[in-house]
Amino acid sequence: MTKTTTSLQLDDISISVIRSKKRKTMALQIRDDQVLLRIPARLPMALANRFIQEKKHWIQQTLANKTPSEKKQFTNGELFRFLDQKLPLNIIFAKRNKVYLENQTLIVETKVSEPSYLQLSKWITNWYRQQADEYLADRFALISKQLDFSPRSLTIKSYKARWGSCAINGAIQLNWKLIMAPVDIIDYVIIHELCHLQHHNHSSQFWGLVTHFYPDYQQARTWLKKHGHTLTID
Repeated sequence: MTKTTTSLQLDDISISVIRSKKRKTMALQIRDDQVLLRIPARLPMALANRFIQEKKHWIQQTLANKTPSEKKQFTNGELFRFLDQKLPLNIIFAKRNKVYLENQTLIVETKVSEPSYLQLSKWITNWYRQQADEYLADRFALISKQLDFSPRSLTIKSYKARWGSCAINGAIQLNWKLIMAPVDIIDYVIIHELCHLQHHNHSSQFWGLVTHFYPDYQQARTWLKKHGHTLTID
């Protein structure tokens, strides 16, 4: 096992500390109401605690500003994010099971008179993933060509805590849940990962390259930090 988890306490905030043999630096993450600190396996806990104390104000402010995501109910009229839109859900009893977009409405046709939460979640998630496979791949290809990048490959997959990644061999992955984000946010994530082809780090040179292609990247990062937790089906 390469990861172990302990915890630290910051006033009334519990922080999960995740040690990893692969990690070289410390990184803070807030997911929903959970605070995570990822650290190298051999880092002394005293240094981790000092780091937390230095970031105390940021942690408290971020938690205070974070709006909890509401669990989907899958009821008629409920709104679902899709690119730059918020689509009302319309569940229709029909002769088939099918999900599609029509007149800016997310339609679910079903042969089941009273479909369960799990059924609706599965059908709608599958539809979103199909849309993501097509749209993200097309957008990625377009931006790669426009910016003259040559990634090795693209994979659309599911991540819990990241929007994309770029392997050292040039293989890029994107989170399918990006299909629920505005187009400019998707473009930022794609450009971010493409820039890792030249700088496989988050150095000043990397951010300079991101800025060259996406001058307003700070606004996109802020949007993801504030709204990223709402890009979910269940």
